[in-house]
Amino acid sequence: MPFVFTKKHLQEILPNTTYLDEWYSALSKLLPEYDISTPERVAAFMAQCAHESGGFKSLKENLNYKAESLCKVFPRYFPNIELAKQYAHQQEKITILHSQKVLKLL
Repeated sequence: MPFVFTKKHLQEILPNTTYLDEWYSALSKLLPEYDISTPERVAAFMAQCAHESGGFKSLKENLNYKAESLCKVFPRYFPNIELAKQYAHQQEKITILHSQKVLKLL
């Protein structure tokens, strides 16, 4: 029998959310679309999302990095401090660069 991700499952994962219906609606569409269809895959995905969002408290990634941090966190994109200085504390510019690099991988 295939695994069905239910609102009860989500409530167990996010017991304190006030947005259970919104989260469930989004996840019900996204999980099958990306073949996240087993308990193990759902658990891994949700754990990663929880980690990235501070326990589902933050929905926007903070990309306000200093140049030195850009070199440490994203050495592939920022191999030297001179390039990193051009992007430091410019969240939108960092987002665009990151998106372009990810799209090249696809």
